[in-house]
Amino acid sequence: IQDTLRAPGTFEYLPSAKREYRTMLPGKVEILVNQFENVESGTPLYRIYSPQWREIQQTIAGYQSAAQQLEAKMEMFYPLFLAHDQHEYAVKVNVEMWEERLKKLEAIQEAGGGSLLEITAARAAHSAARVEFSGLREKDAQLEASYAETVVALRAAKATEDMALESAAAMLDIEIPENNPEWWRNISTIEVLAGTSGIVEELLVTNGSWAGSQTNVLTIVQPDKLRFHASGLQSDLGVLRDGLQVNIVP
Repeated sequence: IQDTLRAPGTFEYLPSAKREYRTMLPGKVEILVNQFENVESGTPLYRIYSPQWREIQQTIAGYQSAAQQLEAKMEMFYPLFLAHDQHEYAVKVNVEMWEERLKKLEAIQEAGGGSLLEITAARAAHSAARVEFSGLREKDAQLEASYAETVVALRAAKATEDMALESAAAMLDIEIPENNPEWWRNISTIEVLAGTSGIVEELLVTNGSWAGSQTNVLTIVQPDKLRFHASGLQSDLGVLRDGLQVNIVP
C-alpha cells in the first residue's frame, strides 16, 4: 500500500429506501406489526376504524340509489311509448272515421236529404276527436323530452357514482373488483397493506389511539438501499475517481 486517504462519513438511506404510511381518514388505529419486524409486500400493517368512511359509504349509496331510480324510470318508458302509440293510433282512426261519416252526411245534405241535427253532432264529434289527437301529439313531444332528460340524468348519475367509487378505491389504495360492484359495502374497517418489503423502522402512533387525517403511523425502510456518504478535503479531490476500493471502518 503506497498511500491511504481517510475521510469521515455517515450511513444514509437512498430517497427511495424509506416509505411513510399515513392515514387517509381520521379514526382509531390498530397496529398489526412490531418495530423492526421484517414485512413483505401485502402484509397488513394497521387498521383504521373511521366514522368518516361510513359517511363516504352513505354518499356512495345515495349516488347508487339515484342511478337505480333513473334506471327504473327508463324501463317504464317502453310501455309508456307503446301505450301512447296505441292510443294515438286509435284516436287517429276515430278522426278518419268521423271525417268519412261527415263527408257522407254532407253529400246527403247537398242532395236534399239528411238531418241537420245528425250533421251537427258528427261535426262536433269530429272536432273533439281532432282536438284529442292534437293533445296526444303534444303529449308525444313531452314524452320524448322527458325520455331525453332522463337519459342525460342517468348518464350524469352513473358518472357521479363511478367517480365516487374510483375516488374511494384510490383513497384505500386498492383496485376496484370487476365482479363485485358492492365491494365498498363490505368494508367496515380500512386495512393498510405494505406496498413494498422491508423493515418497520418506526411506530409513530400508539396502538388504539385516535389519529387525524394524514397522520404518519409508521415507516418502513429497505436496508439494501443504504449508502455511505463520506466527505473529503478539497485538496484530496485530485486523487479521487470512480472505482476506487474503499474500506469502511466502524
